[in-house]
Amino acid sequence: MPSVTASSGGIIFPIARSINTVLGSAPGESGKRIGDFLTMVCFQFTPITGAIFLTGMAANPLVSSLAKSSLGVEITWSGWFIAAVVPALV
Repeated sequence: MPSVTASSGGIIFPIARSINTVLGSAPGESGKRIGDFLTMVCFQFTPITGAIFLTGMAANPLVSSLAKSSLGVEITWSGWFIAAVVPALV
């Protein structure tokens, strides 16, 4: 997947939409069943996964390379994950 946005729009959203259809939750009044909840979970999940993984969005590797070139700080994939997991859980 090229980005968390692509995975959310191409994989997660169709799954959530199918669940909504099966459970009879469409936009409008019936959306209160489960559709509103699933949509909000998907909406909140996208930026968290984009921030928690170094390759989650295009800006993250850019920040890593800028930190190395300007500050001399090397950010590894595991270092990024460890630093981002606590704020993501909160």
